[in-house]
Amino acid sequence: MSLLNFFNLILVEWVRIGIFYILRSIKMNIIELTGSTKRERIIQAMKCCGWYEGRCVDISLFEKHYGDNLLPIARKFFQEFYGIEETFAVIDGKHESNICFNFTFELCTLTAQDECDFNDEISTIKNTYENDINYIGQIGYYYEGNVWIGKSGKFYSIHEYEDTIHIFKSIWELLEWELSCHEFIRVGIGYYL
Repeated sequence: MSLLNFFNLILVEWVRIGIFYILRSIKMNIIELTGSTKRERIIQAMKCCGWYEGRCVDISLFEKHYGDNLLPIARKFFQEFYGIEETFAVIDGKHESNICFNFTFELCTLTAQDECDFNDEISTIKNTYENDINYIGQIGYYYEGNVWIGKSGKFYSIHEYEDTIHIFKSIWELLEWELSCHEFIRVGIGYYL
């Protein structure tokens, strides 16, 4: 590749990113988070996405997919969190220029192909940590992790760019870890590009 082609690719990428951020800031509803701790701000952001304590929605999609293998803890989790806004923008500063990448909270099931693709990860979780697990979806900042919940209530997150299985005692602990490198003082809701 010539140097000119390389710089041309860089310029095209910068323009694409610039347009992405302009369109994103125009379409989204930006909400100031007022919590004094990161966990309080995360809970506030999740409320902006449609979550509330005691939430209980229809999860027949998961009941049909898992059948008798749906763990009671997974059932409770899906009832509380399924159907909320799946994507929001993480904003560290007071200005739209401080918009970081998307945060994903997409609850879904695995297809038969996905189960084959994640066979090693599933085997590692089952053999090393706990045997009874259900896949709950993709959760995370920028490169979201694939997340399973165990009968114990622990969450197991695996990112495609590393071999480590991260273990969390609660969804809030997982969300805090995913956002650990961000101040996260505002959230952008309601855009799709």
